[in-house]
Amino acid sequence: MHSYFLDYIVSANLAETLLSALLKGLYASQTAACVDHLYVLIINVLVIVQDRNLRQTLSNIKVVAPWYTEHPSMSFSLSDLTILCILRCMMYALFKLKDQYLLSNCFAILLDLAPFLAGVDCYVSERVVRVVYQLARRCSSIQTNSSSLHDEDIGSVESSPLMSMSGDKKDSGVLDNAQETLDVLLKMCALALRPARRIANIHLLYAVIHEHDQLQDALAMYSANGSNSAKTPERAGKGHDESSATPRDILAMAETYLEKLKLEDSFVSAVEAVDKLRLLVAADINSTHVEETRGVNFTYAEESAADCFFVPCAWASLLRSSPELSFSSKHIQLFNTAEKKI
Repeated sequence: MHSYFLDYIVSANLAETLLSALLKGLYASQTAACVDHLYVLIINVLVIVQDRNLRQTLSNIKVVAPWYTEHPSMSFSLSDLTILCILRCMMYALFKLKDQYLLSNCFAILLDLAPFLAGVDCYVSERVVRVVYQLARRCSSIQTNSSSLHDEDIGSVESSPLMSMSGDKKDSGVLDNAQETLDVLLKMCALALRPARRIANIHLLYAVIHEHDQLQDALAMYSANGSNSAKTPERAGKGHDESSATPRDILAMAETYLEKLKLEDSFVSAVEAVDKLRLLVAADINSTHVEETRGVNFTYAEESAADCFFVPCAWASLLRSSPELSFSSKHIQLFNTAEKKI
């Protein structure tokens, strides 16, 4: 997307319309005609999210997504809706498509958005923490059994040349990709729960505290396999991590507040616990010096010959969706006949 077009989107308040349409396509990733469509959608979302002016406003724009069948009448912020749809697409790319390119762009979107998250909804918070927990259990299961995940039928999504590898190589890479995905999700939480944003994302902090015991499994798995920094292929995002928070800090912080809240008291409701937690966090932040962090900064960057990727991708999508188009190999001339005579 051209920078002038992005500026127009901001000035004309079209971010809601454009991003909602892209997210709807990613939400329905399992019914996509081909994986090339997902590439185009995910890249456009990344280009939008990497724009500083746009991503600063995403948490303030409320939308209703009737196509989000889990909660069709619920009002989301655009940042929350982005997280939910990227999580869904990311799990599909990880366990069904086994597509590292699609995964890496999902990583870049989440890490670009994380420093700007504010007011993360309780449902979204619970969803993020639940995915972290389930992903940690899945990683532990793969590692313990020394076997790969069952490669289920990927439905109507066709395979991509970018994923062309043997089945053994695909299966052997599932664990590495799952660990990297877990690493990225924990980093996203760390950025969203840094001191400067902790009160704004109080529901995410409460979700981590509420599932503290289960998340310790994630920390154990994370420590056992080492800390792998989120990696993205050259085409996906180029950036650097400036966050000082670590996944270990998340659970240590959760344990500290868990002791203060004394959640074992049955008479304390979730609403009361969140209100009490907000006061505790405010007191801690007021007593310490808080410095804002820039977090990570991923930008989409094509190599010198961008058309080497996009032209084949666009033609592949066009041909798959237009069966009436065909080319006869007899009429394709690879060499100029005049040059051949010389």
